[in-house]
Amino acid sequence: MQEKIETIRPHALQNLKINEMEIVAKIREIVGTPADPKVRVSRKDLNLDNDYFIHLDIGGEGYNEHMGYFSGFTTSINVNATEYQSNDYGMRIPNLVRLKSWFTNPSYPFSDGFADYITMQNAPLTSKNIDEIARCLRPGGVVELWISEDWKKEIERLARKLHSEPEFGIEDEFKGSTGSIKVRIRSQISLDLEMSAEDVISSSKANNEPNSHQQQLKLQYSALTVTFFNSIYRNLHQKKITYPTSETETPGLSERTL
Repeated sequence: MQEKIETIRPHALQNLKINEMEIVAKIREIVGTPADPKVRVSRKDLNLDNDYFIHLDIGGEGYNEHMGYFSGFTTSINVNATEYQSNDYGMRIPNLVRLKSWFTNPSYPFSDGFADYITMQNAPLTSKNIDEIARCLRPGGVVELWISEDWKKEIERLARKLHSEPEFGIEDEFKGSTGSIKVRIRSQISLDLEMSAEDVISSSKANNEPNSHQQQLKLQYSALTVTFFNSIYRNLHQKKITYPTSETETPGLSERTL
């Protein structure tokens, strides 16, 4: 059997003392338990660099094996309204940021663009969840859903909010254990941010042409935008996500690059 090793994230080499448990503890200190819906924690509040990769699992319970089926992740921040795993009551959900009851349609206690990667497995894609996922995902980030095709309209709505198209038929690393199809949506909002530079320049009333100062600002803005989103893209594609690879293998860790 091939040994599975969880590698250190490239961007975390200078933050070896930071892990999900410590991050979650800081989040709880700021937003409370259950989280105050009026409070939103930011990366700055947590002393995290912008290139630190953050994975939120909505309705997540952590890595779980039950009767030969696998679900969840080992390094995600789990956002849920309950403290205990559904398949093994009495086992607390690890790395948990607890919300108020789902029946209250709680907001997520994170600032806009907080996460690079958001997942959801077999949870309802409600209107509130659509809005909150779109709000909390940073430009260029990725959403992956394990969900019934009955939610196709809601999936398409989420994709529209991210100015993107849903990718159906994605290979499922859980080998169908979740009982749902896998859908991926990549945020394309970065394109709109680049367009906004053009909008600013075109607003010039001096013969409808940018003056030299405005043109310089445009070039600087475009350069910063390209640099910023290239950085996100590199980090996103270097991120190692851990997940179970086979029902026949001993539960462990494996690697996947987004």
